[in-house]
Amino acid sequence: MDSISQSKAAAIKIRTEFKPGDAGSIIQLHGWIYEKECGYNQVFEAYVCKTFFDFLLKYNPEKDRVWIAEDKEQAIGAIAIVGHSTERAQLRWFILHPEYRDFGLGKKLLYDAIQYCRDKGYKQVFLDTTEEQTKAIAMYTKAGFVKVAEHENKTWGKELFEETYELNLP
Repeated sequence: MDSISQSKAAAIKIRTEFKPGDAGSIIQLHGWIYEKECGYNQVFEAYVCKTFFDFLLKYNPEKDRVWIAEDKEQAIGAIAIVGHSTERAQLRWFILHPEYRDFGLGKKLLYDAIQYCRDKGYKQVFLDTTEEQTKAIAMYTKAGFVKVAEHENKTWGKELFEETYELNLP
């Protein structure tokens, strides 16, 4: 890790409580990053907005959690767990600003989310992603997730395949 990365890593805080503006920041990160890196359109951002809106309306800290990584009080990454039943949860909105990648922050967020699922007694965690997210998919499979389904999606400005991964927890 170079000195720039070390100074960035030292300044990053991760919190699990919501503050005003968090939803907008997370949605904006998704819209900006996925347009820049993947060419997705505004329909993708609307999808993220809708799913996050639904999450916030039903948010229950007994079964759901969000982790927000911030630098100087600016959201630079996030991940969330949405409890769907007493045994099954979904990993959602895993995002990290490009300038904050490659020094373990994404891995920490992912493993904190998986540990939360274990602590809550979930037996299975699933997630949806796209075939283009090769770096994230490598992290998921290294953590034990297995691809269980895929389907074509043409709604986000290009043709792609969405993939579903599952992790069975002991």
